[in-house]
Amino acid sequence: MEELDRAFLEGAVLLDRTGSEAVLEVRGDDASDYLQRMLSCDLRKLTGDPDRGQGSLGVLMTGKGRLIAPFMVHRMTETGRDGESENCASFWFLLESSVLDGFEAALERLVILEDVSFFRPKVAILSVQGPGADAALLGESVGGEPLPGKEGERVRLELGGGAHAWVVNRPRCLFGGWDFVVPIDLRDSLAAGILERGAIECADESAVERHRILAAIPRFGVDGTEANLPPEAGYDAGIAYDKGCYAGQEVVARIRTYGHVNRRLCALNLLGSSVPPVAAKIRTLPVEGEEEGKVVGEITSATLDPRSGCAVALGFVRYKKAVLDQPLEIVGVGRATITAVIGTPTEKTNSTEA
Repeated sequence: MEELDRAFLEGAVLLDRTGSEAVLEVRGDDASDYLQRMLSCDLRKLTGDPDRGQGSLGVLMTGKGRLIAPFMVHRMTETGRDGESENCASFWFLLESSVLDGFEAALERLVILEDVSFFRPKVAILSVQGPGADAALLGESVGGEPLPGKEGERVRLELGGGAHAWVVNRPRCLFGGWDFVVPIDLRDSLAAGILERGAIECADESAVERHRILAAIPRFGVDGTEANLPPEAGYDAGIAYDKGCYAGQEVVARIRTYGHVNRRLCALNLLGSSVPPVAAKIRTLPVEGEEEGKVVGEITSATLDPRSGCAVALGFVRYKKAVLDQPLEIVGVGRATITAVIGTPTEKTNSTEA
């Protein structure tokens, strides 16, 4: 097993996501109400304590329910222009840099008279991942605060000199980890401290992708695009079905109430070491009288599991066949089994056995 793979699976790795991911701040007296009408998640459920808070996954959709961008959002303040207004808030969105411009433009386009402004903070995003990540973060606390234990939870880390960072629970591999959102000029010193405590630096994007796929974490632009509905691409956790109207709400509500999407993103374990190419067809096993099964989907991303030596993949599968433990075949590669339907409450199978 390669050193980086061993660190992801047994130790801790340090990732620098600055550049590939970004932060957008939206603030103003009308920001809370405006964003509540635009986004799929319920901003009223976010907590904005100065030292600790709970964020939320969410998506921005078109009026037809198609994806514009997935994100994680945090409510950062509750202070208005007069220093007293409870209606003003600052929201920080963490998202892929590739969708930042489109996301900001889509939100800004419908601002008319509302007091809503957009800013891009000068911050770096570092991430510590793996089962040893807590040791790399000074044991189980950060600056005396317990590490955030729930996905999306954050705590404030004082860095001295009046500067601070946010530590956010953000799983990027099988064993999870934490992101640091830190002032850009303090990135190097913070990274050096984490490396001194035992983390291994990872600048290999292929390793990052491998462990993302092993953890069955979808990536927008790879395992889902603007052509997809959120439930197809595994973003169910970012949809609040019990809030009022927002862009795309009618479409996803109708799907949930009266029907289902035509396909679901699934995780698959393959029986051999051959890694299927992107867009490889997925088909059912042939039944009696058939020479081959019916095509029911295609691969979106795949890699080799360094523990078992077998391939694993993510891919879209037709709804009726998107069932846990469903046996399938990858055309030109071999047999496969569904180990998770992404976005549903079924447990992921992280076994090293194919």
